[in-house]
Amino acid sequence: MDLRRRGALIARELGSVLPRSARALAGENWSPTSGSGLRRLGEVALDELVLTGMTLTAPPPTVHSDLGAYPHIAAELGALGTAGCYRDPEPLRSTGTRLRNAGRLTFEQIRYVHDPRLPEALAAFGAPGVKIEQYNEAAAGQTVFHLHYHVLPCWENLPLGPAGRMGDMERIKADAALLAAELAKDG
Repeated sequence: MDLRRRGALIARELGSVLPRSARALAGENWSPTSGSGLRRLGEVALDELVLTGMTLTAPPPTVHSDLGAYPHIAAELGALGTAGCYRDPEPLRSTGTRLRNAGRLTFEQIRYVHDPRLPEALAAFGAPGVKIEQYNEAAAGQTVFHLHYHVLPCWENLPLGPAGRMGDMERIKADAALLAAELAKDG
């Protein structure tokens, strides 16, 4: 990006900090003329400023996926249709509850068993669990700005890394090849 376009982007983003902050507070019975209203505006504006600064100083997003695998995945999900991709899950089966305290707040922690009934291609990983993540905007860790979901096979004693940080590329490539092979069987 050339210097002039970069400067215009920075000016636009910094110039929109206060309007974004006011819009965020507008639906919350907020009075901009009261002392507490000004304090709240300042807090939200400071948060927005920090997020804007982090976004503007971050390196540009890159695509780390093999784009050749997407047609197979799209074909399976297309064949399933919307109803097949978003099936109603089985009811949660509670395995126990426990009272917990956080300061003066008391709540119940509920443990449960759940079968999300995901597409068959994901069974190839043999994982006892699957985590589905979707990020919205840079502040939440989104680096590719279109709607997409991360489907992450999970095993006990194998923690996932933090959002937005790439894992072991050799492992990711091997998993992608395994998934592509499973999808090819169906196709």
